[in-house]
Amino acid sequence: MKSRRMAAAALIASLFGSAGVMAQTGAQTGTSQDSSDKTGYSFKCGTAPSAQDWAAELDAIQPINPVFGGTLIVSLPPAAPDGDRRAACLAAMYEARVEAIRRTELFDEVKISHDGANGARPALPARTFGLWVENNGMVAGYADAMRQSVMTAQPLDQWATEAMPALLKAARKASDPAVAGIAATTIGGTPYFGFKGREYASYTDIRSAFAAGEASYAGGIHPAKQPVGQKLLVVIPPESFLVARITEAYSAGGVDPSGSFAKVAGSSAYFIRLGQAQALKKSGLFREIALEEKDVSEAPAGGYDAVLWVKGTAAEWTLSVGGHDPVAFIPPTGTDPEQMVLAVSDAFAKAQVKN
Repeated sequence: MKSRRMAAAALIASLFGSAGVMAQTGAQTGTSQDSSDKTGYSFKCGTAPSAQDWAAELDAIQPINPVFGGTLIVSLPPAAPDGDRRAACLAAMYEARVEAIRRTELFDEVKISHDGANGARPALPARTFGLWVENNGMVAGYADAMRQSVMTAQPLDQWATEAMPALLKAARKASDPAVAGIAATTIGGTPYFGFKGREYASYTDIRSAFAAGEASYAGGIHPAKQPVGQKLLVVIPPESFLVARITEAYSAGGVDPSGSFAKVAGSSAYFIRLGQAQALKKSGLFREIALEEKDVSEAPAGGYDAVLWVKGTAAEWTLSVGGHDPVAFIPPTGTDPEQMVLAVSDAFAKAQVKN
């Protein structure tokens, strides 16, 4: 059981990379405690709430460099109902934050609307930042990339001039399709995922993206000019197996009670390996190439010149040539399937010489 959990943890790390699995929730911030606040953060407002309740912090803000330029699209909720002081306080806080950003002159224009529903992401053109409200906190996004909370427990002037530029840069970086791995966050308990520069709000949608990526990867292969052997068997774990094992690892660690991240991690691992396996099958590197999906711990017998398989949730492939002792096979990174085929060809040739 312990080895399975360690293997799953290694796989999770390889999938999510440096982005990690973030658990962020929106919450209001400021400098004075309000007894009605249950989030652990604080905010302030006067008897008649307005952005001017933050006048001192706003007046301390000076333009900063470098700037992003362009337009910031801001979608705020409609006016608070009469008599709802907490909602009015939150609305004033949102206005104060937007005004703080305007005073930094990070953008050429700040375009504000007051018709946004809670959590409704505004339509953002390419290369455009957006700011909106979700779970009583402010959330930022860039084009189609994954949203992220921009709420930090700082005075308003520090938030606008220090935290916000860094958070916006991170949001823009998330739009780069070349960024490896999966980004993940939660806003008020709702999970969101980032993959190849786009945001996905459901497991079904991101799984479809994984499948499309696998088909594109395997479809870019060219047949080998000359087979290097007669028979190759490629074995990968079934998707359901990977999802179950990674869910087990998450549960053991006390994270991801909803199972959303584990399902995404398991399906991502499956389609990555399926793409690599399909590329090999289409390459003609061996005269006969069989592909099977099953959980195996040892190389299956069957008179194959070589067997390439994944041991359960292990992060690495394993290669056995001519029935000899298996060795770890680490596939190349990147999007070129030809490199995968070349790496297997080289590993096979080296093993033949060694054996």
